[in-house]
Amino acid sequence: MTPTILGHLYMAGADIKCITLHPPDFAVPLGELRSKISKKTRAILINTLHNPTGKMFTRDELNEIVASLCMENDVLWIG
Repeated sequence: MTPTILGHLYMAGADIKCITLHPPDFAVPLGELRSKISKKTRAILINTLHNPTGKMFTRDELNEIVASLCMENDVLWIG
């Protein structure tokens, strides 16, 4: 996430939870992401194309995130 996005979220009062993507595939660690979701979670922001790695998430990865997390937890997905 760029500093500008973080700044806007902080100004809006967001409590930001981040996860780290790891090489070699920089896949979203769904277990870790799932553990960050609480009743207070309103949205999940996915930065794709994910810089500085250049990772572009596949349709399957994004569908899994949306289907398994956002819909189950009634949160918005911002991509």
